[in-house]
Amino acid sequence: MSASLARVAQKRGAFQLASPDPAAAHTALTKTQAIWSALRMAWQWLHQAASILQNHDHLAGAGVQEQLQAHVRTMQIIRTRRSSGRCGRVFSQKSTANYAPGLFYTYDVRMCRLP
Repeated sequence: MSASLARVAQKRGAFQLASPDPAAAHTALTKTQAIWSALRMAWQWLHQAASILQNHDHLAGAGVQEQLQAHVRTMQIIRTRRSSGRCGRVFSQKSTANYAPGLFYTYDVRMCRLP
């Protein structure tokens, strides 16, 4: 990969980031300040869901599904209480709509070693 990047740098010159415009950055941060707490919460929820799906406890598919469904129910309860905005609402609606009995079957498949 480093050889490929070196070739690109030779052909087109090194990639350089433009220096940031402090006024534009301040404007963007000010306009988005109202949604920071909702985004922080959504980020935490996403990381918790990813941790469940990584299955560090080596649970069977039913166990992973149960943990993820409990996590989604918790998100829905918190979202209802806080009315945290569209991000959480869209995530929980889409994720719960995708649940199916076969969705977690890969957690039940044992890996076998090839000779």
